[in-house]
Amino acid sequence: MSFNICKKYWDDDLYKNDHKNCNPKITTIAKRPETGNAGQLIKIYTNHFTINFCTPPNKIILYQFDVDVEILMSDGSWYSCGKDERLQVMKKIINKENFPLVWYDEGKNLYSIENLIFRFLILNLVKIYTLKKIIDFIQKRISIEPHDLVKILDILFKQTKRSDIITIKNQSYRKHQRLDDLGGGIGLGSCSYQSIILCERGLTLNINKSFVTFYQNYNLVQFLSCYMNHDIQKNGISSKDQALLVRKLLKFLWFVMLCEAEACQYRLKSFGRPANQHTYIINGNEQITAVDYFNDIWKFPLRYPHLPVVELYHPNDNNRLYALPMELVAVDKGQPNLQALTTEEHIEATRKALVHPNKCYRMIQRVVDERRFNHDSYLQKFGIIVDVNEMLLIPGRILPLPEIKYKLSDIDQHDIIEGVQIGRWWLNKFFKKVREIRTWAIVLVSQHKPDDQQICLTRDFTQRILQVMSKYGVRFNSSPIEKYDAAILQTIVARMNELKMLECEVIIYILDQVGDEMYNAIKQFAKIKIGKICII
Repeated sequence: MSFNICKKYWDDDLYKNDHKNCNPKITTIAKRPETGNAGQLIKIYTNHFTINFCTPPNKIILYQFDVDVEILMSDGSWYSCGKDERLQVMKKIINKENFPLVWYDEGKNLYSIENLIFRFLILNLVKIYTLKKIIDFIQKRISIEPHDLVKILDILFKQTKRSDIITIKNQSYRKHQRLDDLGGGIGLGSCSYQSIILCERGLTLNINKSFVTFYQNYNLVQFLSCYMNHDIQKNGISSKDQALLVRKLLKFLWFVMLCEAEACQYRLKSFGRPANQHTYIINGNEQITAVDYFNDIWKFPLRYPHLPVVELYHPNDNNRLYALPMELVAVDKGQPNLQALTTEEHIEATRKALVHPNKCYRMIQRVVDERRFNHDSYLQKFGIIVDVNEMLLIPGRILPLPEIKYKLSDIDQHDIIEGVQIGRWWLNKFFKKVREIRTWAIVLVSQHKPDDQQICLTRDFTQRILQVMSKYGVRFNSSPIEKYDAAILQTIVARMNELKMLECEVIIYILDQVGDEMYNAIKQFAKIKIGKICII
């Protein structure tokens, strides 16, 4: 393990005095506008909690060190750690060496309340901070906002829980949380947003609840069955679908081996032969199938010997592949969904994510209670106290509903007035600018070959579509590509690929006397095969 240290040192006070005249941008705390008298006066709960200091801030000095953590690989080479690996390595070093109070962020910065002078590495001090600057800014003794210091405190507040949560774009998600199933191998998880805000009321802790869609932490057999919407245990996966799945989805995900005691993340390279045909070499030159290997040596009989093995690799050791049965490989936890949701998935996610304000208040308060800020050893060392008993209250007013005035067109100069309902602006259903559709298609899917009457009805429907959409400003600049297909899955998939090659921007499917199974299959194939959300 090695540390590359940035060789710079300066005191924050000296830096400020030297550069004060060079920085024309002076930041002041934003203030609320003067109160008016319209509407009904109310009190509004914010999602902010007051932060106080019981230790004089001028007695607390912070030291920042710039570090780069590297790990020694099996071939003798060194490589820089990723974010999660850096955190684990730093934890081990801090615990082993009995450091004073130290915390570490996601990047390359190490912070301490003592200057580190250990002999096992050479560390150079990068910067010194005092918490007094925050108080001075709040009390208007200085005019430059201490952004870096607020950011350091923000990292400090998240340090204790970092082993229990996954952080994605400043949103914290509990690793062992049960996801609400949305179908397609996707689940909805509850997240919390947390940050330190320097505002008119002083230093506050801002916490909010949100919801994010993640891939389910299923084994690969269950995950692909859900994603493809058919049971691969019975039907298997065709070679074409294998290549498509790797290219469209699987190569972007992290996987873990269920047979490993300590979880390590891997990437998926490809599918291999069925488990009952794939062989391992043991004892020098003896060959044994994957089924016999896990049954005889690991005492683990495989449930799906006919399914292919998958080849995994570690990103920092690409030359070494691990071939494992699909049932022993799982999608790692906490990976956000990369693809657009289908209409049904979006509706289900919206239904679960919309919560009543009273419930939202209780959810935020529950997050605060679970974090136990006033029992946090890091915060206690700084004398930081969070008023967790109640959120900040601010005055507010409920204003009467407005009227929206806008012009119907550039030619017609008359104003149109629209009323506004709560949360809904009608705007007379007009668009200012809408994308022009250059290439599009109409596909009639039926049980039998369409007759002249069905073809005539389809063309009549096409004309009606054009008329209706023109009222909303949507323009189709060409005649549609007309196709008539039998309700056979292979035919549907082939047609989708053909229309994709023709660069169709819109595909409208008309289903004539086909069941829900075909409806769901078309929507699922549109998502998997061509990566489009399909409206039927």
